Amino acid sequence: MLENAYYVRRFAPIAISRAIATLAVAGSLAVTTATLSTAVAAPNSGIAPPPWEQSLQQQNVASAPQAPNAAVAAAATAANNTRSNNGPTPVTLPTIESVDTIDGVSVGGNVLSRDEVKMLTSACEVSNDLSSCHELGMHYLTLAVNHGLDLQINMRLAAHNLEKACIGGYENSCFFWGHALGMYGNYFIADISPEINYEKGKTILEYSCNKLNDPYGCAQLGTMYIEAKGTEQDIATGLQLFARSCSLAQELPNELRDYDSNNGMGCYYLGQSLLGSFQHVADELQGKDKNKDANNKNKSEPNVQEVIGLQKALTYLDSACNLKTAPACNVLSRYYAEHHNLIMAKTYGERACLFGMSADCVAQAVNYHQAGNDVEANRLLRVGCDLNNQDACTLLASNILSGLGTIQDAPRAHKMLTTACNQNSSLGCFYLAQLHHTGVTTIKGFNLEQNLSTARELYRKSCRLGNDIACTEFKKLISTPNTK
Repeated sequence: MLENAYYVRRFAPIAISRAIATLAVAGSLAVTTATLSTAVAAPNSGIAPPPWEQSLQQQNVASAPQAPNAAVAAAATAANNTRSNNGPTPVTLPTIESVDTIDGVSVGGNVLSRDEVKMLTSACEVSNDLSSCHELGMHYLTLAVNHGLDLQINMRLAAHNLEKACIGGYENSCFFWGHALGMYGNYFIADISPEINYEKGKTILEYSCNKLNDPYGCAQLGTMYIEAKGTEQDIATGLQLFARSCSLAQELPNELRDYDSNNGMGCYYLGQSLLGSFQHVADELQGKDKNKDANNKNKSEPNVQEVIGLQKALTYLDSACNLKTAPACNVLSRYYAEHHNLIMAKTYGERACLFGMSADCVAQAVNYHQAGNDVEANRLLRVGCDLNNQDACTLLASNILSGLGTIQDAPRAHKMLTTACNQNSSLGCFYLAQLHHTGVTTIKGFNLEQNLSTARELYRKSCRLGNDIACTEFKKLISTPNTK
């Protein structure tokens, strides 16, 4: 799936002051929530070992929780653009295969052919056929949301056609109209937008939220107040909008709740905000048994309101995760891992993976691999690889090459590694270099002769992509006379 940064908002944890957090706990926010292998193989030593340990080290760095900033000024943080799939995935609408395309997109499902667009436009505008208006609106929404094509034009056309259908009484169009407006409004307020216009974006988002009750529109409007974009900073109003967004999302019919993972963004933003203020509570609760004085009394114990605040933060994040907002699942996985609840960490980590965060697929697969369960590791690596995470593809290929938890298929594994390296996976290039460094001659039906020259170039590429071990191996081969 393609991710479009104009409407997919990615935030680091939003820290707010404890005073504001206390107001939220005390009930100022009326919210409806849901229930609360290290060594490099030497030449001629056989098949290179899977680079699992190296992957684990990378994942530990990538998954490190971000420290909250207690300053009120840090309430509005910059978008987190560390990975293309660190944020919620875009809307995925049903499609069917077709040899026909429009602007490079296969026709089928909600994507119409050019002739269909012409026919339905006539039916909508001339004959006022509301079902035709709805189909057109969904077509333009799909092109913009799923495929990132001509965002401003397609969002405007989607909103126009869905509005007409909704006002005319075609009820299904009303939700999608509000959603299209929410995404269209966010187009004008996103930091990387080529056409930033806070006033216009705010007007559109206000209509989406206040008139059409769209969860995404309310969430994005809330970010404007939190980040002081086009308006005075008003954290209380921003939090209220997050809470309203969260309530609206949970009140959606089941068929619409799962329509778009962005529906849960309000729950996610609010949970992040509270967690940023109450993270210390969990740390204090966890360590209180170690902080007893001679009279067996706790030296430091959070008050009741703080404990409630932490629970609310976790509840909002859980609500967002239940709405398939993958970053919320990721935050909960990291939180529970940090506080030594490995079962909950695994549960939320797998959900983050299945909802589209490929880095979590790799992290959880590494855990399964270390536990000796490569069948389950491969299951998650396949998901990550399908999400175009080339590290996941590399680790899956290494298991396929060795027959760990799956049928051995060396030619397929070699092809996967080559693809991963071609797509600039440092891990893929490193492992492929190892194979050429050692040679693979013991697998029936597959023969890869040792080639130190090829290994050297692959180590060089992996090194340039940031793999320190590859840099070391490259220097070793450079000093070998017959590879100069």
